[in-house]
Amino acid sequence: MKRLVDYARVINNTNDYGKVPESKNTPLLIVNDEGNSSSTRDAMGSRIDTITIVYKFDDGVQVKYIRENDDGTPYPGSREVMFIYEILNAQEFEFTGEIREAFHSSSALQKWLKQDL
Repeated sequence: MKRLVDYARVINNTNDYGKVPESKNTPLLIVNDEGNSSSTRDAMGSRIDTITIVYKFDDGVQVKYIRENDDGTPYPGSREVMFIYEILNAQEFEFTGEIREAFHSSSALQKWLKQDL
């Protein structure tokens, strides 16, 4: 059985060029990624920056990663961040657990990534 967290770990360990550092041993390899970014303003004036990347792995599984950052304007100290991982194409593999996870802090994300290590 496959798990979303295993794919998310590989994504989280990639460098700025989308490649897993050679020092990381993993049976999963990213073979392609496509992404985009956007910035919008909500009704209150907050700037929301969104990065969306779809990663394709060597087993054919596709995972979407979204990072959304809300600067909290006009409310100082109300900055928010969200991380989302979602299986888009499971290639008929069975997955245990959720196929979509969302986190409202980097500490919650790191705790999830470190589970079962």
